[in-house]
Amino acid sequence: MRIDVLKKYSLLYCLFCLLAIGSCNTTQESDLPKEETEVPVVTGPKRVKVYIKQMKYQPAVIEVNKGDVIVFINKDIVVHDVTEEATKAWTSGPIQINDTWTMVAKESVNFYCSIHVVMKGKIIVK
Repeated sequence: MRIDVLKKYSLLYCLFCLLAIGSCNTTQESDLPKEETEVPVVTGPKRVKVYIKQMKYQPAVIEVNKGDVIVFINKDIVVHDVTEEATKAWTSGPIQINDTWTMVAKESVNFYCSIHVVMKGKIIVK
Protein backbone atom coordinates (compact mmCIF):
# COMPACT_ATOMS: atom_id res chain seq x y z
CA MET A 1 0.00 0.00 0.00
CA ARG A 2 2.84 2.35 0.73
CA ILE A 3 4.20 1.80 -2.82
CA ASP A 4 0.82 2.80 -4.29
CA VAL A 5 0.90 6.07 -2.34
CA LEU A 6 4.47 6.79 -3.52
CA LYS A 7 3.49 6.07 -7.15
CA LYS A 8 0.46 8.35 -6.81
CA TYR A 9 2.51 11.23 -5.38
CA SER A 10 5.32 10.66 -7.88
CA LEU A 11 2.83 10.86 -10.72
CA LEU A 12 1.32 14.05 -9.29
CA TYR A 13 4.77 15.53 -8.79
CA CYS A 14 5.73 14.78 -12.40
CA LEU A 15 2.52 16.40 -13.68
CA PHE A 16 3.17 19.46 -11.53
CA CYS A 17 6.73 19.77 -12.91
CA LEU A 18 5.51 19.46 -16.50
CA LEU A 19 2.91 22.15 -15.94
CA ALA A 20 5.46 24.44 -14.30
CA ILE A 21 7.97 23.98 -17.15
CA GLY A 22 5.28 24.49 -19.77
CA SER A 23 4.19 27.77 -18.22
CA CYS A 24 7.76 29.09 -18.34
CA ASN A 25 7.92 28.81 -22.12
CA THR A 26 4.79 30.79 -22.94
CA THR A 27 5.19 34.13 -24.65
CA GLN A 28 2.96 36.99 -23.69
CA GLU A 29 1.89 39.44 -26.37
CA SER A 30 3.53 42.21 -24.35
CA ASP A 31 6.87 40.35 -24.65
CA LEU A 32 6.86 40.58 -28.44
CA PRO A 33 8.63 43.52 -30.12
CA LYS A 34 6.36 46.20 -31.49
CA GLU A 35 6.27 46.62 -35.25
CA GLU A 36 7.39 49.98 -36.49
CA THR A 37 5.28 51.53 -39.18
CA GLU A 38 8.00 53.77 -40.60
CA VAL A 39 11.72 53.33 -40.72
CA PRO A 40 13.56 56.62 -41.15
CA VAL A 41 15.96 56.73 -44.08
CA VAL A 42 19.30 58.17 -43.07
CA THR A 43 21.69 59.06 -45.83
CA GLY A 44 25.07 60.65 -45.59
CA PRO A 45 27.60 61.93 -48.02
CA LYS A 46 28.57 59.49 -50.73
CA ARG A 47 32.13 58.77 -51.86
CA VAL A 48 32.92 59.20 -55.53
CA LYS A 49 36.17 57.84 -56.93
CA VAL A 50 38.03 59.52 -59.77
CA TYR A 51 40.90 57.51 -61.20
CA ILE A 52 43.85 59.30 -62.75
CA LYS A 53 45.27 57.07 -65.46
CA GLN A 54 46.46 57.27 -69.06
CA MET A 55 46.85 61.05 -68.61
CA LYS A 56 43.10 61.48 -67.92
CA TYR A 57 40.68 61.92 -65.05
CA GLN A 58 38.25 59.00 -65.23
CA PRO A 59 35.46 60.04 -65.14
CA ALA A 60 36.28 63.57 -66.25
CA VAL A 61 32.84 64.94 -65.29
CA ILE A 62 31.53 64.16 -61.83
CA GLU A 63 27.98 64.90 -60.63
CA VAL A 64 27.70 65.01 -56.85
CA ASN A 65 25.68 66.57 -54.06
CA LYS A 66 27.11 69.28 -51.85
CA GLY A 67 29.07 67.59 -49.06
CA ASP A 68 29.87 64.42 -51.02
CA VAL A 69 33.45 63.20 -50.81
CA ILE A 70 35.54 62.93 -53.98
CA VAL A 71 38.60 60.68 -53.87
CA PHE A 72 41.20 61.14 -56.61
CA ILE A 73 43.33 58.00 -57.05
CA ASN A 74 46.54 58.23 -59.08
CA LYS A 75 46.89 54.98 -61.03
CA ASP A 76 49.12 56.51 -63.71
CA ILE A 77 52.86 56.05 -64.16
CA VAL A 78 53.66 59.69 -63.27
CA VAL A 79 52.80 62.23 -60.57
CA HIS A 80 49.68 64.40 -61.11
CA ASP A 81 47.68 67.00 -59.20
CA VAL A 82 44.14 68.38 -59.09
CA THR A 83 43.89 72.17 -59.23
CA GLU A 84 40.85 74.46 -59.42
CA GLU A 85 41.09 76.02 -62.87
CA ALA A 86 39.60 79.55 -62.76
CA THR A 87 41.42 81.14 -59.82
CA LYS A 88 43.66 78.33 -58.53
CA ALA A 89 41.68 78.62 -55.27
CA TRP A 90 42.75 75.12 -54.21
CA THR A 91 45.11 72.37 -55.27
CA SER A 92 45.88 68.86 -54.15
CA GLY A 93 49.60 69.29 -54.53
CA PRO A 94 51.48 66.41 -56.16
CA ILE A 95 49.64 63.09 -55.91
CA GLN A 96 52.24 60.36 -56.02
CA ILE A 97 51.75 57.12 -57.97
CA ASN A 98 49.19 54.87 -56.15
CA ASP A 99 48.40 57.67 -53.71
CA THR A 100 45.06 59.47 -53.16
CA TRP A 101 43.75 62.92 -52.44
CA THR A 102 40.31 63.57 -50.96
CA MET A 103 38.10 66.65 -51.08
CA VAL A 104 34.56 67.58 -50.07
CA ALA A 105 32.38 68.95 -52.88
CA LYS A 106 31.26 72.51 -52.11
CA GLU A 107 30.52 74.04 -55.51
CA SER A 108 30.66 73.32 -59.22
CA VAL A 109 34.16 73.89 -60.59
CA ASN A 110 36.45 73.04 -63.45
CA PHE A 111 39.79 71.49 -62.52
CA TYR A 112 42.96 70.45 -64.29
CA CYS A 113 46.40 69.00 -63.68
CA SER A 114 48.86 71.90 -63.39
CA ILE A 115 51.69 69.50 -64.24
CA HIS A 116 49.99 68.25 -67.44
CA VAL A 117 47.64 71.06 -68.50
CA VAL A 118 45.87 68.97 -71.15
CA MET A 119 44.22 66.98 -68.35
CA LYS A 120 40.89 68.60 -67.44
CA GLY A 121 37.77 67.71 -65.50
CA LYS A 122 34.61 69.16 -64.02
CA ILE A 123 32.71 68.79 -60.75
CA ILE A 124 28.99 69.52 -60.97
CA VAL A 125 27.34 70.04 -57.58
CA LYS A 126 23.57 69.51 -57.75
